[in-house]
Amino acid sequence: MLQSYIQQTYGVSMSREGIRKWLHRIRLSWTRPTDKLVKGDPTLQAAFEKELEFIKKRITGQMVLLHVDETHVRAYQALRTTWAEVGNQKQVPSYGHHAHVSIFGAVDVQQGDVVFHRASSANAETFLDVLRLLKEKYPDRFLVLVLDNVRIHHANMVQAFLDGEEGAAVHFIFLPPYSPHLNPMERLWKWLKDEVIANVLHKDQNDIAQSITRFEQYVLQHPDEVLRRIGCAA
Repeated sequence: MLQSYIQQTYGVSMSREGIRKWLHRIRLSWTRPTDKLVKGDPTLQAAFEKELEFIKKRITGQMVLLHVDETHVRAYQALRTTWAEVGNQKQVPSYGHHAHVSIFGAVDVQQGDVVFHRASSANAETFLDVLRLLKEKYPDRFLVLVLDNVRIHHANMVQAFLDGEEGAAVHFIFLPPYSPHLNPMERLWKWLKDEVIANVLHKDQNDIAQSITRFEQYVLQHPDEVLRRIGCAA
């Protein structure tokens, strides 16, 4: 491909070795690309934070502000640094398969209340289940939901829900692109994964689910710690 391009562009023919030497002379090297985290627009992020503070000050007893997100807890081990006897590195067994559990979460950053919902996968249908679950938990409240821009949050069936009678008391506020740090649920997910999968072997999906249940039960009983963990304590 490159040989053909050089011949067509410059009217000369070069061997592979000649091309290699030429590329080195112009200070190019054959290297594997690395991932680079895409950063969000700081202007949009600042505007979002200002808008959210404005909304928080106007939340009444008939409203609730919730940050919503979804994640996947997989059976493969998240190996983290840990203490071990010198010369005896800790080994975590692995079955070599990757069962997983999808989980949705919503956190009230003012009260520390959390709602969890597990599903076989994260899609528009299961997201609608979450919206209906939140309506059941807060039947007489107007729901203000802060969430990211993943496709399922914009699905046609979700928009139909919002436009219909069911969604009359639900309002979405979307995070700026590439701004996960502005969603406190991300910090709760980190806490969950530190507790559930870090340096731990889960033999199957049921085993993962039991660990998640223990975490959920603890979280639901400790709203003050939730607020501290997500950086929203007074």
